[in-house]
Amino acid sequence: MRRRAAALAFALGLAVGQPALSCAFDAWLPPLTLVDRLFDADAVALAVADPADPARWILVAAPPAVSATPYAPDPAAFLAAGADARPPALDADEAVLFAHDPLDDVWRRLEVVDRVTRPAVERILAAAHGWQDPLDPARFEMAAAMLGERDGRLRRLALRELDRAPYPVLRGLPLPLDADALAESLKDPAAGQMEPIHALLLGLAGGPRAEALVEGRLSALVPGEAISPATGAWAVALVELQGEAGVETLADRFLRADPRTLAPLDLLPVVEALAVQAEAASPALRARIVETLGAALEVRPDLVGVVARCFGSRGDYALGPAVQAALAQRQALPAVEAMTAAGYVFAARKAAGPEDGGGAAWTPD
Repeated sequence: MRRRAAALAFALGLAVGQPALSCAFDAWLPPLTLVDRLFDADAVALAVADPADPARWILVAAPPAVSATPYAPDPAAFLAAGADARPPALDADEAVLFAHDPLDDVWRRLEVVDRVTRPAVERILAAAHGWQDPLDPARFEMAAAMLGERDGRLRRLALRELDRAPYPVLRGLPLPLDADALAESLKDPAAGQMEPIHALLLGLAGGPRAEALVEGRLSALVPGEAISPATGAWAVALVELQGEAGVETLADRFLRADPRTLAPLDLLPVVEALAVQAEAASPALRARIVETLGAALEVRPDLVGVVARCFGSRGDYALGPAVQAALAQRQALPAVEAMTAAGYVFAARKAAGPEDGGGAAWTPD
């Protein structure tokens, strides 16, 4: 059932020439962050318990919301109505941050802020008014600067933000990276779902310590066991660190593995990692990625849906001829994967220009 649902999402999610996603991977969708909530909110409030009546709220501040409209609700009225819950016990420098979601028409309690985190939230709100959209590079530049903060809560906020960045944007940021510090951060139970961004940052940090950590994590995978979405981030990091040698390692360990142990959807994180790296790779590295996946499709035509999904969602049609040749083998495929691959081939043929070899690169229909 899990694989059928994933396969259906596969076909429905096929993107033909879509812009970059709000994170590096389709296989890994990080949860919405505090900044996502604030960017979408049409009203924001900071509130505490009324000293005269601890069961009631009072409004401390109502910073201008990023998506404010004339129809936004009044924070004071919301708090006067009870804010859906009794105020918690807070320290003197703390307040509860609320944001109103206009789509669901609900107020959400986001965070308890204090003298350290409240200024950061206020800076984010002020800066967000100048962002063109949720993926504005300025958002991630701000997060990169916060990565060097001494307070662990601010560093975790920065990591969650960077987890939302498309990989080409992440690569271009001035990141204060240290492999030892990232390794220690990974041990923190609070890191939780942030394993992928730690992996990507280790790849960008470079050096023997980072390479050993990345290789160790990939080597620890047990053959035949399901591959987690986070594996894609470790695979991206390996290619970042080792280039073409990293591509060969991934091919040998995953793409050439016994098909009985790794089904196409199991390989999605690894194929997507190669698609992510192909976006901004050097000509030589990009050629090796395309060649490696083309060779994999010759042996495993059942991977056409995975390859089409990962490259099509990035508007990358370099594997169009290889996908078409794999389809021509007439191997029985689930309908959704066959449709995904056929859609990719159609888009690739339309996008082919003289620099792609034009029609000469294509097999006959």
